[in-house]
Amino acid sequence: MGEMQNLISTKKEEFNELIKKHPRKIPLKEMAKFLEMKEENLRVAITQKTIPGAFHTVSENGIKAFYIMPVPFMNWYFGVGVNNV
Repeated sequence: MGEMQNLISTKKEEFNELIKKHPRKIPLKEMAKFLEMKEENLRVAITQKTIPGAFHTVSENGIKAFYIMPVPFMNWYFGVGVNNV
């Protein structure tokens, strides 16, 4: 296997472990670690709506919550449908 194929296989394995732990919503901290980026940068990307399946809510008292839904994110990140993983 080539280097790129190894990287993709490794990321798919990491993602599979992540969704085993968090099948419905992936926590921001875990997703930032998976994407190898700072949590604050991921918050900005989510707020700007640049990551499919990721969204945020703001409560009445101003507290923000960030969510990443696994299936839309997976389709975007890996460029495949559920049946191809």
